[in-house]
Amino acid sequence: MESDSVRQLLTRYGPELHVRDLRPLGGGQENVTYEANGELVVRVAREPDPEVSRREAEILAAVRAVAEIAVPEPILVEPEAGLMVYRR
Repeated sequence: MESDSVRQLLTRYGPELHVRDLRPLGGGQENVTYEANGELVVRVAREPDPEVSRREAEILAAVRAVAEIAVPEPILVEPEAGLMVYRR
């Protein structure tokens, strides 16, 4: 997914984030990842699967509740778009 498409998703689903700067961090087979404003990680699924996105957000919440290490806490999850945003 190109950065312009990611910006459009962020404008649509997270306008309160006020993304000024967006740079690629990398990608794998399932996701592409960007850094926004030097403080956010933006991950977008190459092929969105709402159920997978919902399940992953739920798993992160469950792990955060019991883990003694830092676990990402999504501040924006849009399953239909395969979008997840969390603080670095």
